[in-house]
Amino acid sequence: MKRYLKKLRPLICIALFVGVIWIVFHVTAEYPIVGEPVSYPVNQLDGFTLSMTEGAWTPFRGHTFRYEIAIQSEEVYRLTMGDGKNGQYLDRLVNGQWHRLERPEAIPDMVDWVTQVGGPDTLSFESKFTQRTDYYGTRLEPGTYRLVLELTADDGSSHYLAEEFHVKNSIGIR
Repeated sequence: MKRYLKKLRPLICIALFVGVIWIVFHVTAEYPIVGEPVSYPVNQLDGFTLSMTEGAWTPFRGHTFRYEIAIQSEEVYRLTMGDGKNGQYLDRLVNGQWHRLERPEAIPDMVDWVTQVGGPDTLSFESKFTQRTDYYGTRLEPGTYRLVLELTADDGSSHYLAEEFHVKNSIGIR
């Protein structure tokens, strides 16, 4: 009997460890809510190209990736954050239609900042998107998504840049 217990002890420890990890993943999971369909045109700014690097995932921060806007234009636009507005959005493709994801929690009062994007001296703009700190929870369901940046022109009109990415499972981008 003791011989069998010695052989089972490592298996029991591994099963307990896997069980604790599974519980932590499920307790910390926060999924954004699929909202209303959106139909705004994207990537129609001449001389502005959005690109993203492959992201990383952690159970407590969700997906994180860097993005860059390559600029070959003298036009100037603004990316606004704060005052109830967040110029970065996530959309999800559902049945051939893009839907804006809603944040599962309210955005707290954040420091207002406006960044100038473009102009004669600007060649690129770099930043990062972190799912948790941008208030989109910590998980994404498998599917096709896009990061959308809303740029505002001097006349107040909005223009959108977008880059698609795919989530193979709820813990990784591919």
